[in-house]
Amino acid sequence: MSPENGLEIKSTIEKHPLAELIVEIRQNKLGGSLRLAMGDKKTIIYFDDGRLIYAVSNSREHRLFTHLLKEKLIEQKELSQFPDFAKDHEFAAALKAADRLSKDQLAEAAKAIVRQIVLDSLSWIKGDFTFTPLARVRDDLKLEVEIGDLLMNYGRCFDTAWVMNRFRSFDESFTPVQAETRSSDNFRENESILLVAFGERTMTAEALRAATRMPESLLFSGLYTIWLGGYVERANWNPAFSDLDLKNLSSAQLHLVKKAEDVQTARPADKDANAVTEETPVEPVEPAVDLPVEEYLARFEKYESLYDLLAIDEKAPTRAVREAYLALARSFHPDRYRREDPELFKKMQAAFTELSFAHESLRDERLRRNYDQKLESERAMRKRVAERGGDANEKMTQGEESGLQNFEAALQCLTEGDLAGAATHLARAVHYSPQNALYHAHYGKVLAESAQFKFKAEGELQTAVRLDATNWKIREMLIEFYTDYDMVKRAEGEIGRFLELVPNHKEALAALARIRA
Repeated sequence: MSPENGLEIKSTIEKHPLAELIVEIRQNKLGGSLRLAMGDKKTIIYFDDGRLIYAVSNSREHRLFTHLLKEKLIEQKELSQFPDFAKDHEFAAALKAADRLSKDQLAEAAKAIVRQIVLDSLSWIKGDFTFTPLARVRDDLKLEVEIGDLLMNYGRCFDTAWVMNRFRSFDESFTPVQAETRSSDNFRENESILLVAFGERTMTAEALRAATRMPESLLFSGLYTIWLGGYVERANWNPAFSDLDLKNLSSAQLHLVKKAEDVQTARPADKDANAVTEETPVEPVEPAVDLPVEEYLARFEKYESLYDLLAIDEKAPTRAVREAYLALARSFHPDRYRREDPELFKKMQAAFTELSFAHESLRDERLRRNYDQKLESERAMRKRVAERGGDANEKMTQGEESGLQNFEAALQCLTEGDLAGAATHLARAVHYSPQNALYHAHYGKVLAESAQFKFKAEGELQTAVRLDATNWKIREMLIEFYTDYDMVKRAEGEIGRFLELVPNHKEALAALARIRA
């Protein structure tokens, strides 16, 4: 955190995501503006006594005329009647004066735009923010905008590993907030259990774990979501605003330094690089998702792998997984279709659930490794069915199904660090599917963790290589075994035999160079 003075707080969105900043401002009942910048994208969100009351951005899709056209509240040909349609406030005043739209209709449109600005800004994973109590919005522009549902849905989008990293320890404490009673349908099971466990008490995460006997992943996921939604307040954590910052902010003389038009429209001579302007909007860099809704939904009906859902290569880096997910989530978030046909909204919700699962499974390296192994096993199974003259879509035999089930159980054991359980399941997988090279390879790899089973491990790995001699991943497991047990000559010999079958294989040549070095 690097404040230039006691009244201006600066940091990065990567360190303090927007959702958490909004909650901090709400919890501390702060007023002022939160400026966000990510490349060409600019957003300003205004607060009063902790309530979000207004927002502007430099994106064309957040203009009043764009929203009204999209909602079919006006027609394109009408814009020519309003010379200032590109200036939101002047356009709104003209529409009202012409009795084209009522005050209530314009207020609802403004609230919808603010929600959309917040929703789009929540997806930013990098950039900078600046909070100052000095920039205020005039009273006639203040709105009552409820975004608790947006923040809760945001919190539910992330995998448990990411969420758990947002907590400092089990010593963090939470105090329930008295709020209007909402339908329990708004909550997931773990969230409802936690809200009931609180009652009216302040409790630590450790006390909640003991009271609910809930796994850590569900505990922290639930706490994070209900905190974002405003149902509890949080203490003993690492906030963006320190105690000193809050003291300086609360003692500051809050006053209106600019009218709303001045915040949005700066003169060319003194234009601030961070200003959000209405006269000369800078078009943001949109996500690379140019896909009709029909094609997006069709993708979920015929995908073969989670990579297909995200439209990324199976060797894509983790960063690409997250970028693809956020781009799709921003373009096809269910909230965008809430007012559309109810059936379409349900389909978008179902698709978003699968999209979130794909992101959760692939952004964590360990989960992704297990998924890749499972995917490879399924493909190998279909290949063997085809080789024996059957249809690639033909059902597996009972033995093959049992083998696959045990292989998947073994992967789960490995995720949990249970090597003994993994070895048991892999032994069964090999028994049920003795021709599956992948099962033998993984069985050998697990056995190799103990020197006691060194010779058994080598035998399983060699069997795997015989069954699928041109599979580099399997051959590599045997090479790693020899390297780990200081049998370098044997490792080099395995690479040589593989290169005889698959000449000029880049990974094999690189491995050979490393061993010789």
